[in-house]
Amino acid sequence: MNERLASVTVVAPDAATADGLATAIAVLGVEKGMELVEKTAGVECLLLELAETPDDGAEPPALIAHRSSGFAALEFDPSAAAASRP
Repeated sequence: MNERLASVTVVAPDAATADGLATAIAVLGVEKGMELVEKTAGVECLLLELAETPDDGAEPPALIAHRSSGFAALEFDPSAAAASRP
């Protein structure tokens, strides 16, 4: 497993595909995992990676978000939804 990946979210046509790809991505890591997703039709992902920070316990670990090319279309912006209400 890639120890720097804190979270793997996969959106796929079915749960079995999403589950299998999430496991594969967790093993492959960010770079190779994203390559796999970009080559797989109908699949998007969001990966949260722990940033390299000093392990002094003073600050919580920072996260770096990695989104597949089409993931933004799946994201919900509550402020935009509120602005569109009459």
